[in-house]
Amino acid sequence: MAEPQPRTADARRANRCLIADDVRSTHRVLSRWLRDCGLQCESASDGHVAWERLQSLDVDLLITDIEMPQCSGLELLQRIRNSPDQRIATTPVLVMTSLDDRDVEGAVQKLGGDGLLIKPLEKNSTLPVILEVIVSGVHGREFWINHRQCETQNETRVSPTLQRLLRHVADIDREM
Repeated sequence: MAEPQPRTADARRANRCLIADDVRSTHRVLSRWLRDCGLQCESASDGHVAWERLQSLDVDLLITDIEMPQCSGLELLQRIRNSPDQRIATTPVLVMTSLDDRDVEGAVQKLGGDGLLIKPLEKNSTLPVILEVIVSGVHGREFWINHRQCETQNETRVSPTLQRLLRHVADIDREM
């Protein structure tokens, strides 16, 4: 397999980040943090809107929530990695989640995500991960995590929400 290559960013524009989350407060907080670092931020309210925005925008990073109405972050990630458009298929993707589930990391990696941001987001642990992924400009070289939540007593438990999201993604995969 070939070594991942950095995406070529247009030096005349600021790096652009697309944030997909159905919670407006998450958009606002992340956008403020990223704009303070000189990044341009775009927003999408769900995975379908984010997919449409990716068709017309050249973004350096997508940050998506895992659980959204209409189209989950996992579905969006799967669609991105299966895109015939290499500009889209190689876009680095960080997935946000509040699911307290040890299998989320594995599911995101399996689908081609570049990292996991555990909610609630904290600026001191989240911003360095985002900036590192943008600076590297490469999808697939490393997997980043902003921090670990406390270990659960039952480490093998898969949450019902993750089970539902993974079943839906598997159904879509079979249809392709």
